[in-house]
Amino acid sequence: MCVRVRKKTMGRVKQSTTSEAKRADMYKAGGKTVRSAVAVELASEPKKKRRMRRGTLAIRNVRKEQKSTDLLLRKAAVQRLARECSAEYGTSGKPIRFSLTAIGSFHEGLESAIIELLAAALQMTLHARRKIIKPADIYEAAVQLGYKTRPTSAAKSFV
Repeated sequence: MCVRVRKKTMGRVKQSTTSEAKRADMYKAGGKTVRSAVAVELASEPKKKRRMRRGTLAIRNVRKEQKSTDLLLRKAAVQRLARECSAEYGTSGKPIRFSLTAIGSFHEGLESAIIELLAAALQMTLHARRKIIKPADIYEAAVQLGYKTRPTSAAKSFV
């Protein structure tokens, strides 16, 4: 740390710190501010990249997604899924045609169901005092929400 001693008019002595020394080194020359060689050298040093703690970026992304209202799944993928599921119900080999609003409402319902399923699976995981969702949690959540039924004892013996 550079320390300079300078006198005031009232007879008091003040020590200046590095930042004050830098300001004192700056002067006006031809209407432009010119820095001393020391100040230019300090300014040219590359700054250290700031590192964040683990999980900070993930939490920021989660909060960003929670604020947004746009859909998470791609429209084309949902459209293919809808056409694939309805292919067996078409008449005389012709596929069923869908309007854009029908596909959009199917898309909304699908995402809502997935989010509801994952929220229930997360509750099961936390209840078991774990942090990672297992496939068994998703299965139990699907059973609890009524998406699936538990296999009977006879069906278990064949599986």
